[in-house]
Amino acid sequence: MATLPLSQTAILLAVAWGLSAASADRPGPGGKVKPGAGQVFINKITYEGNGCPLGSVADLIASDSEAFTLLFDSFVVEVGPGIDGRRAKKQCRIQVDLRYPPGWTYTVADADFRGYARIEAGAVGEQRSNLWFKGKGPVLDTNFAGPYDDDYLVSNKVGGGQERWASCNEPDPLTINTVILVKTKGGKLHEKARAMMTTDSVDGRLKHRYRLKWRKCRP
Repeated sequence: MATLPLSQTAILLAVAWGLSAASADRPGPGGKVKPGAGQVFINKITYEGNGCPLGSVADLIASDSEAFTLLFDSFVVEVGPGIDGRRAKKQCRIQVDLRYPPGWTYTVADADFRGYARIEAGAVGEQRSNLWFKGKGPVLDTNFAGPYDDDYLVSNKVGGGQERWASCNEPDPLTINTVILVKTKGGKLHEKARAMMTTDSVDGRLKHRYRLKWRKCRP
C-alpha cells in the first residue's frame, strides 16, 4: 500500500474520530447515549451531494466512542474516452452533530483518507476537503499524478493557525465539504488518458478518519 506525504493536506476517503477515555484534557467517551449523559456521542449525521446519494453512506460509532467512521458506496469519479463527463467530478457535504458535556470545545486535530486510485500518464486526480463550524476553516488538498495504480493512505495534521474550534455556548455541527475530481492534462498526447478514484480494496468502501482535540472552555 502506498503512503503519500502531505503538507497541510488530507485526502481521499473514510471518517472516524479518536475520543479516548476521560481525563483532565478531554471529556469521557460516550457511544450512542442520550443527550445530557455527560459524555461524547454522535447525535445525527446528514449528507447531500452527487457523491453521496441517499442511502449510500453508512455511519458506525464504536461503543466507547474512540472511533467514528463514514463508509461511502458511491463516491467514485472517472474520466476517459467514452465516459460521461459528469462522472469526472463529485461532491459530498456532510454535517456531523457531535454532542459533548458543557464546558468543553473541540477541533479537528488530524485526518486520514483511505481509498484506491488508478490514474494513467497524462491524467491527474484531486481531492479538496473544507472543514468548518461557522464560516471558513482549513482546506485539505491533495493531488495524484499518473501513472498511479494502488491503494492509498493519506494523513494530515491540521495546524499552523488553521484550527477552528466549536462554540462553547452551544454545540456546533461540524461541516465537511469534499470535492473529488479527475481530469486529463489536455492536448492530443493525453486525450485518451483514463483516471479513476474509488473505493479501498481492503473492504471495498471509501473511508474518512478524523481525530479530535479537546480543550476546556474559559469561564
